[in-house]
Amino acid sequence: MIRYRDDERFGLAIVDAPEPYLGLARWMADEIGRDFSIALDALAFVDAAFHKRALPGQWSSEGYEVLFGTEVLTIRDLWDESGEPPLRYPIDEAREAIEEYMVFIMSLPDRANEVREFRPDLRAWQAWLLWWEQYWKRRHPYRGRLGIPETGPA
Repeated sequence: MIRYRDDERFGLAIVDAPEPYLGLARWMADEIGRDFSIALDALAFVDAAFHKRALPGQWSSEGYEVLFGTEVLTIRDLWDESGEPPLRYPIDEAREAIEEYMVFIMSLPDRANEVREFRPDLRAWQAWLLWWEQYWKRRHPYRGRLGIPETGPA
């Protein structure tokens, strides 16, 4: 649905996004970027909303107001002064886009200059998955999906 590229100097950039999804693409590139802890949060939020379960909390952001509803994901760019109403995406389409985004950033090679104290022996996304589960004291809801292993790494 949306295509990105990774630029070592400038980070993630949108290559192609159909007009209705440009705001969603911007939010993912700006807000999530290559930050797996935020990407894992986004997956947990959208999964809870899609399955009509209680959200894990309120989405926190410096640049966007994001509301995960059971029917619609609403995004408002806090820096946009145009007066345009918030963008609204059906939750099933938002879920698909967030899942595709996660698969994309998982496919990227780890940054050569990235220093991690927590589990530097693992790929960055795997280390962040373990960190996320340790922090939230629960299994991530995407275990067994999107190439995230059902179990492990230990």
